[in-house]
Amino acid sequence: MKQQIIKLTFTMLLFFVLASCKKEEKIIDKTPITIATLEAGDLKNNHAILYGEIHYLNDEQILDYGFKIALREETTFRTISLGKQAKVGILSYDLQSTFKIGEVYRYIFYVKTDQNTYEGNPVLFTVNDIWVDNSKLQYASPGDVITIKGRFKQVDDSFKLSINSNYSGENSDVAFTLDKEKESLTFTMPTKNIYHGEDARVVLSKKIDYQSLQQYLLSYKIAARLLPPSPGTHYYTDPIKLNAIGLSPYRSHDFKIILGDKVVRYEDNYYAPYIPLNGHSYKLGYIWGQDTVYLKETWDLEVPNMKTTTLKYKIVHPFGHTELEGLDFFKYLVNSKYILAIGKYQGDLAMINFEKDIPVHIGDIPEGKYPIAINSNVYGDLKINDQLTVQNLRISAVDAGTGYYEDPIRIKGNFLPNQEYVIKLGEFEIYYGLPKNGELEFPCSFTLVKGDNNIQIGYAKYGGNFFEVDRKVIKVKGLSIDSFYPTKGAPGDIVKLKVRGAKTNYYRIEVGGVEVSPISVKPGEMEFMVPTVNRRGKTKIRILINSQTFESDDYFEVL
Repeated sequence: MKQQIIKLTFTMLLFFVLASCKKEEKIIDKTPITIATLEAGDLKNNHAILYGEIHYLNDEQILDYGFKIALREETTFRTISLGKQAKVGILSYDLQSTFKIGEVYRYIFYVKTDQNTYEGNPVLFTVNDIWVDNSKLQYASPGDVITIKGRFKQVDDSFKLSINSNYSGENSDVAFTLDKEKESLTFTMPTKNIYHGEDARVVLSKKIDYQSLQQYLLSYKIAARLLPPSPGTHYYTDPIKLNAIGLSPYRSHDFKIILGDKVVRYEDNYYAPYIPLNGHSYKLGYIWGQDTVYLKETWDLEVPNMKTTTLKYKIVHPFGHTELEGLDFFKYLVNSKYILAIGKYQGDLAMINFEKDIPVHIGDIPEGKYPIAINSNVYGDLKINDQLTVQNLRISAVDAGTGYYEDPIRIKGNFLPNQEYVIKLGEFEIYYGLPKNGELEFPCSFTLVKGDNNIQIGYAKYGGNFFEVDRKVIKVKGLSIDSFYPTKGAPGDIVKLKVRGAKTNYYRIEVGGVEVSPISVKPGEMEFMVPTVNRRGKTKIRILINSQTFESDDYFEVL
């Protein structure tokens, strides 16, 4: 009984163990194996190197791989086994033998698995006296003229030279020449179908009885090449357009561009302000892994001609302004770093819109005569031939005339024709504008009150802010009623006033506590219609303007 319990327990335990195990499925790669037979190389009297390439391996078990070789006319191949440890890539075998010149051999690269035997296409070779040193990897760029040293005694016009790209797999036949002794072969590397980072194999071939004999000479590692920039005038704001030959648009690369003092990745367009670049002449070069190459050409910017740059206004006030004429801001200065130097002081170039001339704003600079220069990170010091005179504003006289409203007030001083001047009374602006004939002239404003008015005289700084220079007292009479006619009248009658300080219709007239508008206003004269009033009798005539009242000395009688 005990034995049966143990047996039952063991059976149940085994059942649960098996039930808890999940069966793993293995996905078998059935993609076909792909291989190729490559042309033989380093062919000499006593040995030849056979080449094969495995492009892809799947999960089949490799039993054997290697080469099969025979003379061209033979049907029985000799097998050269290289074992079972095959890997993806180019494989080679140094075949030691005594070859006869002119004998043509045929060989095949093969891979045998537990399911199939894969073979590349047959390749023919013959051992001859053609030889080059291919022991070192060499570099070349598309379009390079290349001369190979070696032995080419047996090469004649029946041979073809081809360049094969290991990436695209395309062959390019190229013309070649031999020197008189047939010890050097010269050709031009193609400009198409070979790209930076690829290996370009150089192969000689010849047709013999409809068969192609191929002999590998050597390989070049392809390096892209930067082309010289296009000639012409370049400005700082223009894109720097460069072209390189030998770069694939579909593959990443390590090709770098030297632009001035910067090393940047290759692009079609660069913008000097955003790299950023300093100076106006940039050396050009490129780095392609093995070497750094500089072009003899440079990228040169057009430098502004400062002989044609002048100051539009050569005298300014502190916080004033002038303009630079003859310098195109958007060609030379936009997006660059620069400082406007006024002697040892700093000004401001305030280009906002596409003005023809460049506005120049002056800071709080003492009186004096100063040289002007633009210190630029692109062009260095751009010196302007003109000098700038800074002159404080000085008020020499204030003439309020008669002092009546709307009569002219004249202020004299060393006013500048291009400067906008401001006159204020408290927070009220009573004048804003340019001088005429070297002085400020404006009508006596109704803002000014009868009596003494302490006005502020100054000008507009950069941004429109008021800069006060001086204060003066203006005595104002305002307005006076000298006489009126008739001296009495009924409602609806017309009364004519003789007044000083009234030229325009800005006024109200009060008679007997009732306000009316003037019928007409002429210089020195005003007419109004007597209003209907509550009480008849004598009353003063009053003229109202703003918060001020001007009253007649005599009484008017309302009938």
